[in-house]
Amino acid sequence: EGEKAEGEKAEGEKAEGEEAGEPSEEAFTPVDVDAACMLIGGVSFVILIFWLVHVQDDDVRRYAWKVISNTICIFLAVLFFKGNNEMLTKCFGESSELLTLLLRAAHCCLYLAVLLLAIGKAAGVWEEPRPNLEAEAWTIADAMLVRYEEEVPKEQVRAHLNGDTEATKSVTFDEHGMEVAVTKKKLNLEARIRDSKCWGALLAHMAGFAAISMGGALQQSEFFRASPLRAFLPVVLTAAFLMLMFRGSLVIRARLKEEAKRMNRVGLRARLVSQTVGEAENDILALAMSFLLVQSLRFALTGQLPSEEGMETAAFQIGLHHLLSLLAIGGGVALASEGA
Repeated sequence: EGEKAEGEKAEGEKAEGEEAGEPSEEAFTPVDVDAACMLIGGVSFVILIFWLVHVQDDDVRRYAWKVISNTICIFLAVLFFKGNNEMLTKCFGESSELLTLLLRAAHCCLYLAVLLLAIGKAAGVWEEPRPNLEAEAWTIADAMLVRYEEEVPKEQVRAHLNGDTEATKSVTFDEHGMEVAVTKKKLNLEARIRDSKCWGALLAHMAGFAAISMGGALQQSEFFRASPLRAFLPVVLTAAFLMLMFRGSLVIRARLKEEAKRMNRVGLRARLVSQTVGEAENDILALAMSFLLVQSLRFALTGQLPSEEGMETAAFQIGLHHLLSLLAIGGGVALASEGA
């Protein structure tokens, strides 16, 4: 009996080996197909980005980098805002409608204050001593070099050695004796402009999301969610709140300009703060009003107010006429903006 059992076991293993050696077709699951499409799409997208930033047309490259920069800025702003908002939610838990509204308004005000302080710091309105922002310097002009925009002593620039004081482009020599293109620019001023725009764009999006959160809390309250007309009122209230905050910022910026004038300074830093903060405030107002306005329009079209994140309830089905109506409204707004 033992020998018989061992024989049967050997035959079974042989049969399994023969089956394993035969080619078999694997059935791909939907997860496999989704992963493959995501991989191919991701690689294709990266290839497209590399192609766009290396196109021979200067305008295409410039706008490609601007789109990439804005996209990264929006994603970072969303992550920062979501993280901070979740911390506030966990700290205060389930609160009343009034307390929730006050917390979100304070959250928005915090970003507006940080926006003004960060841009003021980047522009250097409070630094001492104050370097001359109008001063020009020779810098490395080749963006492919790790020393790009590094300052070069004028004694090492060919144009200066030849006595050409009007030149703005020339060459220098690196440690290997190779010619390197250099250009004369206001290095300190351009660096401060870049830093100001960087912090302005990031904090403007964060403040815009906070304003949307505040206006969304108003729309979701029992009184305003009763009808589309009432749901439109938070759009006006949020805009009024932001304009009031912007008015306070305008007073501070005016004082910075007055202080520069009183100290007999050009006021270049104060103007930089005023311009950058003004652009950021325009973005905040446009972002908040557009989202809340679309929420109220969707309420009027569908008869159901979307959630604060813009999501419909699972039981509600969006029809084709709803989508066509939203597309028509969007096209009308686009044409109106072009006309303006």
